[in-house]
Amino acid sequence: MKPTYKQICDLAVGNVPFGQYKVNDKAYNKLGFSIHNYFFAKAIDQVRPGGIVAFVTSRYTMDSKDSTARKHMAERADLLGAIRLPNNAFRANAGTDVVSDIIFLQKRDRPIDHEPDWVQLGKTEDGFAINQYFVDHSEMILGVLSTESTQYGREELTVAPLEGANLGDQLAEAVQQAPFSVRTSHGDGHGVADGGVAALVDSDGEVLAAAGSSHIGGVHRDGLGGAAVAS
Repeated sequence: MKPTYKQICDLAVGNVPFGQYKVNDKAYNKLGFSIHNYFFAKAIDQVRPGGIVAFVTSRYTMDSKDSTARKHMAERADLLGAIRLPNNAFRANAGTDVVSDIIFLQKRDRPIDHEPDWVQLGKTEDGFAINQYFVDHSEMILGVLSTESTQYGREELTVAPLEGANLGDQLAEAVQQAPFSVRTSHGDGHGVADGGVAALVDSDGEVLAAAGSSHIGGVHRDGLGGAAVAS
């Protein structure tokens, strides 16, 4: 019998591929999700109830007019928070200007028929159609919403970086403002190294998930006796 890897992890972290193409996976083909949303659906299945999925993804996971994928995720997991990055966040290592989000989800014990506000889009005061979460939490957008002309001659939403801002500092501040905080510890407070622990901690100080230092694509034991996956 082929082994199943569902519900074996406490934490799934990754920078998922973006694109309109689909992954041929018999267990998920019926969903018809694009590759970035497919990764969310599968990761939610693979973490334990209470486990965390933290992915960098295309802004269209949150902003697509089609809310089917968000509805699927919301039925199975709570949105802990999301951070929208400026369009230059990946310029240095990917050579492209693209708006992307970091999304943090926590898996429920069981799927429920649930449609929170973040499943749907809203409009900003300036008339930009974006996910309702970012309408309600504009402080989680690390730049200025604007439009730019694409190579096809149409106007598309973008997030221009704030002049003189340091993205690392912006991220640290955004995480502190979110409903949870990300803490890293090596036992001496000097951050994660081999044998250290990285933990997602909510505003009450409760550890939501923790993992030892990860290797790309690896699966390993964490400090709480569970497992973490990094990609």
